[in-house]
Amino acid sequence: MDDPQDTIDAGAEAPGSAPGLEVTPEEESKRLGDNHSDQPRVPASGCTKKDLLQKYNSLEDKIALLRVNIDRVRCQSQDVEKRYLENIETVKAKSDDLQRTIRVYEKTQRETTFQRNQQLNDLKAEITMLTSELEKLKQGKARLEAELEPYRARLDLAPSHP
Repeated sequence: MDDPQDTIDAGAEAPGSAPGLEVTPEEESKRLGDNHSDQPRVPASGCTKKDLLQKYNSLEDKIALLRVNIDRVRCQSQDVEKRYLENIETVKAKSDDLQRTIRVYEKTQRETTFQRNQQLNDLKAEITMLTSELEKLKQGKARLEAELEPYRARLDLAPSHP
């Protein structure tokens, strides 16, 4: 099944090591300057090129799936962002319309208030004029009453004719 040439020889000596001395994976890692303990380690013994190729293909498939997921999430994010931007534009348009409506109402309110104040001032002036005229009429009536008083007194003294 496994071709002996495809098998990585775990007993092969690392270059630069003394013959007959076994090198532990930690020493090998330090010698190569590899301090990445979070990287997956490929076991040196029993792995064939076929196994490694399968593992590589599996990882490539996983990467492809992750890229598809990233693209899907990116598209979803763009759709959400597009909807948010559309909503923002809609809200801005509504806000602009409401502000215009408020300005129209405020202008109408100012004009109405001005007209009502003018009407109130006109009515006050008319009341003042009518009050003055009423006072003159009262004074005229009082003067006429005063003029009639002597005539009434004479009538009361005059004999009545049967």
